[in-house]
Amino acid sequence: MKSSEDSQSTETTVSTTKPPSKSADASETVSFDSDEGIDALLSEVYEGKPVIHWAKPGLAPLFVHEGADAGRGIGDQMFGDVQALMPQFHHVNLRLNYPRLLEELRRGSDVCAILHWTPERDTFMVFSQPVVITPSYQLYVSVKGLTRFKQQTGWDGAPASFDQLLSKSRGLKMAVTPGQSYGAERDEIIARYVNRVELVKSFADQRALIKMLAANRMELVLGFPWVVNYATELLDIRADLVKVELNDVPQYEAAYIACADTAFGKRIVDAVDSISPSVHDRSKSYLTRWLTAKESQSYFGVYHAHFIEGAPLP
Repeated sequence: MKSSEDSQSTETTVSTTKPPSKSADASETVSFDSDEGIDALLSEVYEGKPVIHWAKPGLAPLFVHEGADAGRGIGDQMFGDVQALMPQFHHVNLRLNYPRLLEELRRGSDVCAILHWTPERDTFMVFSQPVVITPSYQLYVSVKGLTRFKQQTGWDGAPASFDQLLSKSRGLKMAVTPGQSYGAERDEIIARYVNRVELVKSFADQRALIKMLAANRMELVLGFPWVVNYATELLDIRADLVKVELNDVPQYEAAYIACADTAFGKRIVDAVDSISPSVHDRSKSYLTRWLTAKESQSYFGVYHAHFIEGAPLP
């Protein structure tokens, strides 16, 4: 992670194997009992500065914890930018999974993250102005199962209606993560056809789901293109998947800095909003490392229209 002389940051991994530590540095692992919150890790003030805990869940390439790209994920670099531009705080980076992150935000802990907005999250979080936009969920099919998918749904290779595809997908297996939102429109369509498509609920990470899809153990998976591209490149299976572009749901999503809905959380969001133009200008190129040439061209066009011209996201 980037840091500056005035805006120091440390990175801490949260696990459940060792007793709590009163301080944290970049190399130690800090844990705490399940009934303790993040705020038990460190003092709320460090060297006279209020402490912000930045959550880094393991959704690569938002955050990359291993391999040649370790520390160079989209969120890794964005956090470096934000922290360098907010020297009035002391910054601590925490590796948390999404369930634990949401639990801490519900507690009102001094933790912030890069998240999409949902109505449910809005009940206990505060959100900054958009700091990044990304291509939204698309449908992916295994090459091994492509013939069956085409025969059953009538898909001809062109952008298609997610609603119509699922309406014709009786018996096809689609992996979903329990509790995860795929966006209001996609969530509504999935709920509408829950008795047709066979939903396989799995807490496996995206890489594992993509691997199962490539092996045709699943027929359908919803995924962010940049996440799927990262996984298929890492596993060397890009040729084993086919992207089905969906034309009846939003194509792009904004992501925000989200904090607990507390006085301190609102203070952090206000600080982020004051530097937001600088953040999304610096970060606009981070995503393209994991987009195809066609996806990158579309992304830069949408970025300019949204952030420069003020157009709504498609």
